Amino acid sequence: MYFSVKNIHITRFLTGTAALLIWVSGCAPGTPVSEAGSAAVIRDVVEIDSALRADLSVGQPDREPYDLWVTCNGRIDVPPQSLATLSVPVGGYIREIRPINGEYVTKGSLLAVLEHPTYIQMQQDYLEARSQWEYLQTELTRQETLRSENAATGKTYDKTKADLQAADARMTGLSRQLGLLGISTEGLTPAAMRSRVEVRAPFSGYVLEVPVNVGVYAGPEAVLLRLIDKGHLHVELEVFEQDAARISTRAMIECTIAGVAYTGHVKLISQEVRPETKTISVHAHLDGAQDALRPGAYVAGKIQVGRDTALVVPGTALVRDGGESFMFVQVGHHQFRRVRVEAEAWAYKNPLSSSTEFHIKNPAVISDFPCVLSGAFLLQQQLAGEDAE
Repeated sequence: MYFSVKNIHITRFLTGTAALLIWVSGCAPGTPVSEAGSAAVIRDVVEIDSALRADLSVGQPDREPYDLWVTCNGRIDVPPQSLATLSVPVGGYIREIRPINGEYVTKGSLLAVLEHPTYIQMQQDYLEARSQWEYLQTELTRQETLRSENAATGKTYDKTKADLQAADARMTGLSRQLGLLGISTEGLTPAAMRSRVEVRAPFSGYVLEVPVNVGVYAGPEAVLLRLIDKGHLHVELEVFEQDAARISTRAMIECTIAGVAYTGHVKLISQEVRPETKTISVHAHLDGAQDALRPGAYVAGKIQVGRDTALVVPGTALVRDGGESFMFVQVGHHQFRRVRVEAEAWAYKNPLSSSTEFHIKNPAVISDFPCVLSGAFLLQQQLAGEDAE
């Protein structure tokens, strides 16, 4: 559509008193006058006729809510009870190693077998202690009978009772030691003694490490296997101490792990600041399946700390001139003033999309006026045409 120049009046603000009066008449009451040299307001006003006015969409920009986030990073971790380092309290020679690194094992499954003469000796000691205890138990009963008939001295009775208590302590101690090796003393007989002990999985999980092999001697300090239960994976995030007060439990988190996006929530917040990094640890749980995650994996995340609103306008409300962004605000029935704004693409709804909306970062310069939301380029053309003249 073309318009006669007679129908369009472009008023340029010039220096001097007359120009100042024209500008004030086109502004809303209370609008501050920019200082000389300021680029916040371009003192250009376009006056148009009714036909061109009909091609413009004028209104108030939308205010859209958005989340406030604290960025952070961390790693995947497991609680201490989900990580097991297996060894034996009494050393022995490894005769079998069943699983390999990375293999999934179920609770109670056989992992390793060790053999040593000490295991036989401990069972022998227990059987001897139990035999002695049984003898002293019978003897104490006999002494009690004799004592009631005044046929025995109290000294003999007291010694028998003390010996029985010592035998009971030794038998109980040996039973507990054998229990640590997985050898039950219930029903143990000389014929049932065995030279081997078995190491079984304390829970279902994955084998992380098998640092030993068949034939080597493994002492109590040696690590036979390491297991992990991935059913309780969580995220340990590190947050700078100045952001700690803004974080609360149950706050939502979003994170990326090995290129995959996850959501979750804050479960616990550490009360200690790490002196070397000036950060605090935030314990968070993830939503959904986590089978693909591995402990120690790097996590890039963010934690929601609140909400705010942003002034958002469509791309048709903006024009570019000299590398800067401008909008037009209505200052009269057919008068529009060009205002410099700080605009950035509004990608909050979908960060991967090509945004056609823009966030106005200095909303104060347009908040008191109706704004041109569509057709700003028509007004810009009039300014450009006037400049050409």
